[in-house]
Amino acid sequence: MPDDRSADRGGSDRPPGMPPSRRIPGDIGWKPDVADVERVADQARGDDGARARGVGPRDGGGSEPGLVLRILSVVPFFILGVVGAIGLAGWALIFVFGLGAQQPVWEWASGRPAGDVVKQVSLVLALGLACLVVAGAALWAGLYGIRAESGRVFWVGAEAFLGLLALAMVVVDWRWPRFADDLGLSDVEWWLLFAVVAEGLVTARLRSRATAGPAGDARRDAG
Repeated sequence: MPDDRSADRGGSDRPPGMPPSRRIPGDIGWKPDVADVERVADQARGDDGARARGVGPRDGGGSEPGLVLRILSVVPFFILGVVGAIGLAGWALIFVFGLGAQQPVWEWASGRPAGDVVKQVSLVLALGLACLVVAGAALWAGLYGIRAESGRVFWVGAEAFLGLLALAMVVVDWRWPRFADDLGLSDVEWWLLFAVVAEGLVTARLRSRATAGPAGDARRDAG
């Protein structure tokens, strides 16, 4: 008489202690696992079901930004990085090597009072450090922001920075109309830079919304 326990194990003669093998479709008594049902349902609905259970492509559960959006969102950072690098190169050529009519800073400092030297040298060093920080931070932000996994905190901060920069450009053009001329920029170039900053602000907003996750989606739906 056959052993009922053997039938329960799929009808195969298996040494005692070995785990039963998983039945495949077509076997008697086969039924799909819960994971199989959920996977098929997710494939039919897209990734909404997985996001509802909290297993999105990233910890935040947000949607993956497209390549075009990722590139457009970092254009202002790379432009700012290039401007900072050009400013750093100009600082070195003018103040360190004395390009043009400008004396190198050490030649200017010779024979002058110590108080004036310290003040002017401090300003020159601060200007060079500012160019270095702007170039380095902007290039880092561009390289980090182009990654699909850059987080919501980064893009909320970028959105705030670009918004303040756009507002500052409007205020400066209103209060000091010749500021762009002093920088060697025409009005067209100034407002072209403003358009780039505004484009970065819009795309940063889109990136922050894309990384908001289920909680952010629920808040937007409720609003």
